[in-house]
Parts: sequence; C-alpha cells; structure tokens
Amino acid sequence: MLAVSAVSGIVQLIVSGILVSIALGSFFYVALVEILPTELNKISSLKLLILKLVLIFAGWSIMALIAKWT
Repeated sequence: MLAVSAVSGIVQLIVSGILVSIALGSFFYVALVEILPTELNKISSLKLLILKLVLIFAGWSIMALIAKWT
C-alpha cells in the first residue's frame, strides 16, 4: 500500500507541474503577443517607453521572487 501511495504522489507532482507549465505558457503568450505590443505602440515619448519597460521588468522580477519563495 505504501508503494501505491508513493507512486500516486509522484504522479500528482508530475501532472501538477505539467498543468502549471501549460497555464504559464498561456499567460506568457497572451502577455507577450496580445497585450504588450498594443501597450507599447500607444507611447508618444521615449521616456514613457523606458518607464513602461522598466516597470514590466520589475513586475516580472517580483513575480519570480514570489515564485522562488513558495
């Protein structure tokens, strides 16, 4: 019975990892292909473009740190 429980735990981790990877890939696709180009095309000055890019990078960095902690 213990072997079945251990296998079940491993399978659960693998399936969870696959589903999270699919969700993350979908999120990146929508963010990079759908949202970012329209947002970056609205910018009228170079300062605003740099500010938006810095804030995008900061947001992704914060999310990466949160993911690292969990």
